[in-house]
Amino acid sequence: MQSTPTLKDIIDGFPSISCDNAQKLESLLDKIDCPDDFRAFGLVIDKLKRLSADFHESFYRVFGLSIDDSFYAELININSSIYDSCRNNKPAKGWKSQRPIYDLLLTFSSLKESFSVSPLLCFLNHYFEHESEVKNADKEEESVRAFRLLYLDREFEQDCLNSHDTKIILKNLKAFKDKLMQREESDRPKSVINYTRDLIHFYQLNWKHKTSIRRLPKARLRASYSRRKIERVIGEDDIYTQALKNLKPNEFSLQSGISELEDYPPLLLVKHEPEVDEKLKHEIPSVSLIKDRHIDQLKSRTITKKIRRSHNLTLMSRHIFQPHELHYLWSSLMSSRKTVHHGVSGSVVRRLILLMLFSPGIRIQHDNLW
Repeated sequence: MQSTPTLKDIIDGFPSISCDNAQKLESLLDKIDCPDDFRAFGLVIDKLKRLSADFHESFYRVFGLSIDDSFYAELININSSIYDSCRNNKPAKGWKSQRPIYDLLLTFSSLKESFSVSPLLCFLNHYFEHESEVKNADKEEESVRAFRLLYLDREFEQDCLNSHDTKIILKNLKAFKDKLMQREESDRPKSVINYTRDLIHFYQLNWKHKTSIRRLPKARLRASYSRRKIERVIGEDDIYTQALKNLKPNEFSLQSGISELEDYPPLLLVKHEPEVDEKLKHEIPSVSLIKDRHIDQLKSRTITKKIRRSHNLTLMSRHIFQPHELHYLWSSLMSSRKTVHHGVSGSVVRRLILLMLFSPGIRIQHDNLW
């Protein structure tokens, strides 16, 4: 419950107010859940004064008092300590959930249309008459939000709420919802349909509480058993299963009559030790083959050969050049450019390289060639 202005706060904030009107104002502010710092009170009291003037009987039936000119005149003289807060018309954070009625009055204060007065008074009258039921169902914010957003939506027909009889309002809302449901599914305004449904529940006072059933996912079921600890199944000699972890019992199942001993997830692994048969002597692997010195030496020689081969590549080995590099080498060797290397013609050098590539056994014996 949010705090509202006390009688002392009202007398200090409005020095010209009488004691009788101060008590009436305290009751009014407590009913609309006004904040204790009187924030946006100036705009809200102006809206209430217009409501009282235009619909005197309905206003008195809802709030139990009337705001006439004499009563309003006593609220004009505002103490400087709360003056800025009274004129601050910006809603505070959290008002839509914590002070839904006060925020609703502040929202409708900016509407100049006179036809918005009757639906608002009818909604407030129904709300205050059944306030305990609405609060017990925890539907204050939901009901006020549905009325506020639905009334301000362009898709909504505002004439549906223009009545003082809740039965007529219910009939209009149901007809409007059926009208929207007849549209194509892609053309239906889902938000308007949802708000209309919430408002119908508000006027009928027949909310249904959602019941949630706790269901464990498969991952949680797997986690119910230990993956490392194995325990023997009671009453068996050679059947084992994974150990069950200590988990909290399912409260919903316990309330439904299931005992704690029955709240076990299904077994995922059952280990059964097979019977051990002795193998024949010739089927048992020989230790001499496993530790044979000749086999080890053969493996060592094979590894050595592979290492030597990888470190001693031939000139024609494909591991020297990549395919695109061989293309560049071949283009250079087949080139007809006239070049000289240390006094030797480039064509001679290219021919020698070609001979060395295609004939690995050829060695150059002439030392003066270079």
